[in-house]
This record gives sequence, C-alpha cells and structure tokens, in this order.
Amino acid sequence: MATNKKKVWKILNDTYVPPKVPITGHDVDRLIAAMQQEIYWDQRDIETYDEIATGKIDWTGNVTKK
Repeated sequence: MATNKKKVWKILNDTYVPPKVPITGHDVDRLIAAMQQEIYWDQRDIETYDEIATGKIDWTGNVTKK
C-alpha cells in the first residue's frame, strides 16, 4: 500500500519515470510502417530508430549488443 501511495505522489509531482520496456519485433514493424508513411511517428518509433542507429538491435528486432 505504501508503494502505491509513493507512485501516486510521484505521478502528481511529475517525477514518475515508468519502467523501460524492451524493444521487440513489433516495435520494428511499427517503425517500418512509420518510415513508409502509413502511420505517424510517435515517441516509441523514435526510441526504436535510435536503438537501431546505435547498433543495439537490428532491423528484425534481435538484440545485437547488451
């Protein structure tokens, strides 16, 4: 119960940082659709593109570096 209260106060104080979700093949598929202008880019697409550009994942969504 106490952790839920802390999370609520962090959200209200705008200091809450959600846990990082790993990039999957679905995210890469969304990025490809965004690049083909089938959908609009969102923040997740930008994060996926940055991960690919730095070489951490490849275009299939497989992790190349940890």
